[in-house]
Formats: sequence, C-alpha cells, structure tokens
Amino acid sequence: MEAGTPLALVGLSGATQFPHLHIELRKGRELRDPFTPAIDPIAAQTCGAAGPETHWSQPVPYEPGGFLTAGFADHVPDYDAVTAGTADQAPLPSDAPALVFWALTYGARAGDRMALSILDPNNTPVFHTEVPLEKTQARLFRAGGIRLHEPMRSGRYTGQAQLIRKGQVISDIANTMQVN
Repeated sequence: MEAGTPLALVGLSGATQFPHLHIELRKGRELRDPFTPAIDPIAAQTCGAAGPETHWSQPVPYEPGGFLTAGFADHVPDYDAVTAGTADQAPLPSDAPALVFWALTYGARAGDRMALSILDPNNTPVFHTEVPLEKTQARLFRAGGIRLHEPMRSGRYTGQAQLIRKGQVISDIANTMQVN
C-alpha cells in the first residue's frame, strides 16, 4: 500500500452506537498505539520520517473523547430523547418544577469523571456534582439538577459539563438559558 491510499470509510455496522472507524496498528501479533509510539521503542526507531511522537507522516488531530451536545430540562430526560435531539427544553418557564442540566459525551473510559454545574444569573453555583464513569462507553449522558420550591429568578442560567481523565479536563461544554 502506498502513502496516501485511503484505508477505510466511516460507517455504522454491527452493534455500534454511532458511525465511526475502528483502526488497529499491529506488528505481527503485537498491538501498537498509532498515536503514542514513544512508549513503543521498536516503533519509535522504525517509523523514520514520522519522528518518535507519531506514526503519521502529517499530524492527525486526536480527540480522546468529548461532548456532542448539552441542554436544560425540567426533569432528567431519557437517553432516546437526548440522542434524538429532543431533550433540550430551554427556555424553561420560571415556575418549572426542576432545573436540570444534561450532557451527552462520546469516548468515555472507565475511571473518567463527569462534572456538571448550573450557575444562576449572578454566576453563583446552584448545583454541582462530579460523578465517576464506571465503564468504557462509546456514548453516554449524565444529568443533574435541583427541585425548585419557588420560581427561578429572571436572567441567564449557565450549565457546564467537563469530562475529566486522570485529573485533566479533556473536554468541556457550556450552554445558557434565559429565564424571563
């Protein structure tokens, strides 16, 4: 195969949750990480022009996981509504029974954490949680919030989510909602 020859196309098959390309790099039966050959001493010596940091002739942007969307609702939405794009109820009425922020992520790994926060119009936190993600999943969502016992104040509310891996934020997303 020559450099520049396409290897594959992105698709959806089997029991996958979304279209993607799965690629593995092997030398014999040994699995190699195509993005970090520095920990693979044989690959670091043999990949020549690509240099010791990568197997690629040109840098490939690597996204270790991230957010697809986020939104507000007056209850914890179900997964089907989140993935269908119908879960966001913003703007909520001031007399909503609850204020919930949710976020949909991809590429989460066992041991990651997701932090969710809601800030009121004064940028004061009214909700915060950080939950461990117990298994590796292609896509998942988490939601959290508060029950409301009195109407929300007018102004802009901000929801924030962070995907945290080994203590480092690898992705974040924010969404705002105006309450009148």
